[in-house]
This record gives sequence, structure tokens and C-alpha cells, in this order.
Amino acid sequence: MAVPSMVDLEMSGTKKDAQNNDESASNNKGEKANKFPGPCKDATRSQDAQNNDELGLNNLPDPCRFATGCQDAQNNDELGSNNEENLNNLPDPYQDATGCQEAENNELELNNSGKEVNNFLDFCRDAIVNQDIMYISKRPFSCEVCQSCFTQKSTLNRHMITHTGEKPYSCEICQSTFTQKSTLKTHMFIHSGERPYSCEICKSSFYKSSALKYHRRIHTGEKPYSCEICGYAFDVKSYLRRHMRSHTGEKPHSCEICGSSFASRSTLQTHMYIHTGEKPYSCEICGSSFTQKSTMKTHMHIHSNKKPFCCDVCESSFCKASSLKRHMHKHTGEKKFSCKICNSSFSNASTLKYHMYVHNGDKPFPCEICDSSFTKQSHLRDHVRTHTGEKPFSCKICKSSFSQKSTLKMHMQVHSGEKPFSCEICKSSFSRKSHLKRHTLIHTGEKPFSCQICKASFSDKSTLKTHIRIHTRDKSFSCEICNSSFSMKSNLKIHMQSIHPRKIKRRQQKRKTVT
Repeated sequence: MAVPSMVDLEMSGTKKDAQNNDESASNNKGEKANKFPGPCKDATRSQDAQNNDELGLNNLPDPCRFATGCQDAQNNDELGSNNEENLNNLPDPYQDATGCQEAENNELELNNSGKEVNNFLDFCRDAIVNQDIMYISKRPFSCEVCQSCFTQKSTLNRHMITHTGEKPYSCEICQSTFTQKSTLKTHMFIHSGERPYSCEICKSSFYKSSALKYHRRIHTGEKPYSCEICGYAFDVKSYLRRHMRSHTGEKPHSCEICGSSFASRSTLQTHMYIHTGEKPYSCEICGSSFTQKSTMKTHMHIHSNKKPFCCDVCESSFCKASSLKRHMHKHTGEKKFSCKICNSSFSNASTLKYHMYVHNGDKPFPCEICDSSFTKQSHLRDHVRTHTGEKPFSCKICKSSFSQKSTLKMHMQVHSGEKPFSCEICKSSFSRKSHLKRHTLIHTGEKPFSCQICKASFSDKSTLKTHIRIHTRDKSFSCEICNSSFSMKSNLKIHMQSIHPRKIKRRQQKRKTVT
């Protein structure tokens, strides 16, 4: 027998014979109307148990019973023997549709047929939809370890590998192992150089589809993962998970050699290079090597003279974002890092770190040539040039070269005539801050540098250093012509001008002819 549609059922309800309505009204008046969808339940109660067993209706889902309950008892008897085979061949979630038979076989005995039938049909549709959702979302395969549920047994089997630690798929080139075949397939792109996933906007390509997905958020600005504590948002979920450790203080990744712990695995991996001495990233131009790829990328700006980070206030540009951030403190005057011993304040943490060496006397950067030690690695680098004679910083105007960049910067003021440092007392100006500081001592009369031998005091350190040579009889400045030696460079200069004036003129003439 053909299964009637919902529209047929609705039409049949509106075309009921008045006589049938009158007969059903006497039996169902009041009680069925007040307990809707009670008519379904009343009808199911009126069915013979034997008919239900023959039809297999007791095994149907609940929504199906509602629809089948809306049958006349006599029609159920007729269906029981004739349609048992047809019912068994229908899809399970929709066996209830057989209950919605044509009006001549299944007349709904309702008092107010029009409105109540429409409401009941809506109820049946919702019940069937809910039954479908429940049927689809069922996950019969569960993990015995963590109770996770899955729709397929193969998915459960893949999940179990996370508990056993098994990695059955290995790369034939580098012997790396993986838990899933798809991960191995993605890994092979590294060796082949293939990047099958490309961005439609900027044409960047990636090994993984997930990497492309995260990349697209750069263009859209989407950051769907936000921190519930500080509100900081991220475009990748793993970044949020790593960020949360800054609030909890959790450091799950520890070094097996020194016991140091870290919040992320990548930071631990970078830390391990300290023990191994490995620097896997090297510059193709100068051969310098680095522990991190980001550091090498920043280093490349030196060769290209690229300074992508610009100050909005003074238009200064920098190779590193951290250098720009440190520079901005000059404009804001912010000094949030303070020394607990002397209460001196600094604009960045690294400057405070170096300042602490003043109190503890620590100089962790020693010179391998003369055993001198320094508080900063940059100071050591500048010092080593005094041994090698290297002067990598040259003036573009007069071609003079210098061992330090700061010295070149001060030299440029000779050409520009700039004297940015002025005395507040006498308005004298100087090209160097150290010169201003030394000049200020003239007004204050302060002489902070004293000789430990004769207790003589001086306003600047260089004068004290020259004075010490009187006691040590050190004469490091010697004349190239007569081999006379002097304790001060100025005395050598006076000697050359008074004793060897002709020699000096000849040298000057030779230099002119060469140039």
C-alpha cells in the first residue's frame, strides 16, 4: 500500500464526514481536546496488544508511536495481516509514516479537525526531525581509557594510538615516525618542497591546509580564540593555550640536562642549543650562524639596510621591533624597571640587568687575549677591535674609520657642526655628552677621581690616568724620528712641532701629493 504524504493527511482531515465527527465527538469531547496531543496517546491505548506485536510497532522509536497511535482500531486489525511485510522493508526512522494513512483507512477522530490536525502534523514533523538528529549524532564507539566517543571504529583505533604512543608510519628519507598516514603524507612535502595549499590573496603557499587556514586570518584579521582573563585574542588555538601558561605559571617542558623548565616546547628546543652549541641557521652572505630562524631573519636586515620598524614620533627606523619598543621609551620617558638596591630606574629590563653588575661586580664577558672582562657583550666586541685593529665604521665624507658605531656618530658632528649638549649654567655647547659632564665639574668644583698614591684629585678620569704615569714612569708615546718617549700624547705633539718641524712639513707635503 502506498504511504500517504503529510499533505494528503491534512486534506483528509479537513474533508471528514460530519457524521463521523459527531460520533467521535461524543466519545472524545473535552478530554482529548484538553490533552493534545492526547488523541495520539488515547488511540495507542485503544489498540489491541496483539496487533502491535504483529506490526512490530512496539519496537519503533517514540515519535513513530505517536503517528501510528492515530489509527482507528478497526483499521489496525486490517493492517496487521496485510502490511506486515511492507512495514519491515521501510527505513527505520520513517516507519511511523505508515500511521499517516489515507482518510478512508485512518480517520482521525478529533472534534476540531482543522486546527488540531495542523498542530498535530507539526508535532509529528518535529518528532521525526529530532529522531533523525538523535540517530545521526549517535557515537557507539567509546575509548576505554579517556571515555571519548566516536562514530566509526577506525577513528577509535586511530585515537588509541595517542594512549599507546605507537607511531607505525615512518619516513623513508629521514626516519621520522608518525601516528597517522595523513601526517606522514604532509611531512613528505618538506622533502619534495611541494606546497599544494596557496593563498588566493597574496599567493603564499603552505604544506598544510591548516596552515593556510591560519594564514587567511592575517588578511581577515580574525582572532577567534580569546583569553578569558586578560581578553587577549589569538588566531591559533595553540597560541591561546600557550598564553594561558603565562597566567597559571605552568612550565611543562623541562630540560633533562640542567632542569630548566619552559612554557613551550619550541622554547625548550631553542634552549637545548646552549648545551649542544648548535646554530642551525646561517647567513648565506657573511656566514654568521644563529640558534633561531627569527634572529637570522633580523640579521639579514643588516645586509639589505632594511629597517622596517619606524618611529611615529621622530621617524627613526630600526631593524628589530624590540629596538623600536626600547626607543619609544625616550619619547614617553617611561622607566618601569627599577633597581631594588639603589632605586635607579631604567626604560628596559636589559639595561637594569647590566646595571646590577655594578653592585655585584660581575663581568661575565672576558677577553680571550688580554683577560679584560666586561659587563656587556657589545663592550667586549668593541674591545676586541683594539687588538685586531678592525675599524668597520667609516665616514662617508672624509673616509675616516672607527672601531665603534657610537664613535662614528660623534665624529659626524664635526662635519655638521652640531653640538646638542649644552651647559645650563654658562650655555656652552658640546658635541659629546661626556664633554658636557666633564665641563660641569668646572662649575661645581667637584673632583671625583683621586690618585691612590699621592691622593691628588681630578675632575675627569682621563686626567687621573695621565697623572698615574708620573708614578709608574710609563712613557707609552714615543717619537718615530728620535725615539724620545713621553707620558702624555700632548707632550709628544709639542716635541714634534719644536724639534722636528721640517720632518712634519715633509710628511704633510707627501700626503697632499698622494691625495
